Amino acid sequence: MANAAGPVPALKEPTAPPSPLPADAFSRPREAVDADGYLTSTPTMPELTPHHVAVKLAIESVDYHLEKSAQDYLCVGNVLLYDLPEQRRRFLSPDLILFRPPPPGGQARVYKAWEGDRPELVAEVLSDSTRTKDLGDKKTRYAQLGIAEYWLFAPPEFQLKDLPTLQGFRLGRHGYEPIAPTATQVKGQAAALYPSAVLDAAWGVDAQGLLRLFSPRANDWCPLSREVRQLWWQAQRQLVAERARADREQARADQAETRADQAETRAVEAETRAVEAETRAVEAETRAQATMEEIARLRRLLRAQGMASPDEPPENGA
Repeated sequence: MANAAGPVPALKEPTAPPSPLPADAFSRPREAVDADGYLTSTPTMPELTPHHVAVKLAIESVDYHLEKSAQDYLCVGNVLLYDLPEQRRRFLSPDLILFRPPPPGGQARVYKAWEGDRPELVAEVLSDSTRTKDLGDKKTRYAQLGIAEYWLFAPPEFQLKDLPTLQGFRLGRHGYEPIAPTATQVKGQAAALYPSAVLDAAWGVDAQGLLRLFSPRANDWCPLSREVRQLWWQAQRQLVAERARADREQARADQAETRADQAETRAVEAETRAVEAETRAVEAETRAQATMEEIARLRRLLRAQGMASPDEPPENGA
């Protein structure tokens, strides 16, 4: 019996095969956005341990200092700060950001300057890959936002020899102006302290190369928690292991280069010996040719005098 609805239409073949999904389609990190479409996080490379330690230590120092003074504040790190509306892909990501008082929306992953999220202080940890932006575009944009202080720290582990370990800038009439350090003694150790008007304290680098906040009230560095001490020791052990591994790899590379140089030297010596042997063979052939020519000359001379050379057969078989 025929179907009352009519025959079932034939399936159409697709005009082109569907594009295959990338191999990492399900493993790639996805960008997160807020309700307005602004990024709240981005896929980034894992941070280097010295970078992470410096940021955590700086935030902990600020927390300890401001909690002691009972101030209402918010200090966080690795968040996104937007300076212009409708620019959803143009943001700043300071390593440390300090609001005092906290922004209207409280702690979040994304802050928008035009909504009142204007920090008083930001800090960046310098590295070879970020130094150009941190000292250029970011510095200009932070000043345009009216952020009172901008701090830059270059961990000794990154070995940025052409840059100061610590730099501070205070906003003036014509942009950021450098903050001059004050030489002092902290527990018998020489230290250069950079005063922060925002924090009523001073940033410095201790004898171990760590970024620390110095409290004038306590006349000492803000203390480190057990967690941060453990993190620092872990970073040091990791750094020692990485340097040892790099030294071993360099030693192997040097040995390989030495072996290659020796092989090249042997090849050059062999080539030199071959050239010398060829030269001797040519000289021997030249001498043999000269000898043959001299023998032929002597034979001609003997024949001219009616004499036969000893090695020539007598004429007519006599």
